[in-house]
Amino acid sequence: MEVIMGKMRCLHALGEWEQLSELAQSKWNSSTNDIKRSVAPLAAAAAWGLGQWDRMDAYIKVMKSESPDKSFFSAILSLHRNNFEDASNHILNARDLLVTEITALVSESYNRAYGVVVRVQMLAELEEIIKYKCLPSGSEKRALMRKTWNARLLGSQRNVDIWQRMLKVRTLVIKPKQDMEMWIKFANLCRKSGRFNLAEKSLNSLLEEGSPENPSRAPPQVVYAQLKYMWAKGQRKEALRHLVDFTTRMSQDLGLNPNDLITQPIPSNGPGVPKHVEEYTRLLARCFLKQGEWQVVLNNNWRTETSEIILGAYLLATHFDSKWYKAWHNWALANFEVITLHTQNNRVEVSNGTTHASETQEKQVPTTGGHFN
Repeated sequence: MEVIMGKMRCLHALGEWEQLSELAQSKWNSSTNDIKRSVAPLAAAAAWGLGQWDRMDAYIKVMKSESPDKSFFSAILSLHRNNFEDASNHILNARDLLVTEITALVSESYNRAYGVVVRVQMLAELEEIIKYKCLPSGSEKRALMRKTWNARLLGSQRNVDIWQRMLKVRTLVIKPKQDMEMWIKFANLCRKSGRFNLAEKSLNSLLEEGSPENPSRAPPQVVYAQLKYMWAKGQRKEALRHLVDFTTRMSQDLGLNPNDLITQPIPSNGPGVPKHVEEYTRLLARCFLKQGEWQVVLNNNWRTETSEIILGAYLLATHFDSKWYKAWHNWALANFEVITLHTQNNRVEVSNGTTHASETQEKQVPTTGGHFN
């Protein structure tokens, strides 16, 4: 049974709720009460993730009576059923049970206590969710609470497990599509941490439901995150090709001519511009930066073969977000590398007597202009 428990813990950490639920169900009826008590918290987490509230209730009933897990999951279930008084009591009980644990761990080290600190924070957010549910839909207080939650999450450790737990609590009142920015950040965190399955699931949860002819559509921010996911999975050439197509379509959606972007005014600079136009303009800058970065990775000889294309992509990134340091940095660095290579080549050619000074100047001037324009 230790092997099964180990597998369940792994599935729990990976957020594979379907597999965890199936495994728990397959072993549940044939297990002793002691084993059921060990399995119950993991199975309850899976049931919660899948929205299987009746199963979750069954798992809660076999948990140890005075355990933080039982109080926590009971609070979740009560909140789902809008039984706020019971939820508050369970939250208070869970907090009391965690006091002893957190006191002992803090005396050892902050890192060891951090996981329990996060659990205490989750209890605090459950209390806030009760208040959130009692507020009218669309109220300013609700918006302020969501902003506070996001700031709190951004201030926590960039750890997949911690972010997953915090976001999971918020799904009691906020669907992923309503909190797209944070879920995209979470998907990016999963991707950078090598948790590709969880990244894919997170991105899929943000897809817009479509018709049978057009099964699913994604907002531009999600498409961009999906392309980075595709690149990380090793589909590099395909990701770059899709990124170029996506950038072209988005330019057209903003009313721009993709063949002459640098001379056209930026849509977000006009008065009374809608917020989404400003966001898409900034996203366009990020797309051009990625085009340049990915082409550099795919071609070691880019300085001599595709330097104009890459410098152009970086220049457009600065054009669509003139205050973005990373775009200016990449553009300047690429210019420097191209100048350095041409200078070295010209010195060799001059020493061999094969290049005139005018030819050297012609090669350097267009690139040098990148530093001073």
